[in-house]
Amino acid sequence: MKPGLLTTDVREAIEGVQASDLEEARRMIAAGIEEAQQKWIEAPTLARALALELVNVAAHSQTRRQTASYLRTLADALEAKSDCH
Repeated sequence: MKPGLLTTDVREAIEGVQASDLEEARRMIAAGIEEAQQKWIEAPTLARALALELVNVAAHSQTRRQTASYLRTLADALEAKSDCH
């Protein structure tokens, strides 16, 4: 095998770990949001706090460009949906 190339098994294992990590991170974030909502923190304030934390994570993990691209896609998707509360 050439250096830098992953076998299918290794790639699948990595993807499995990443999927599990994503699920766990979402559970943790959802729990934090639920706790904030129980304290009557408004949705716009929660969204702003989440955005600030995303910027913080991107800055500390060297993923600024990737995060910026993701946020642009997210913004487009949000604008495409009709307003609802």
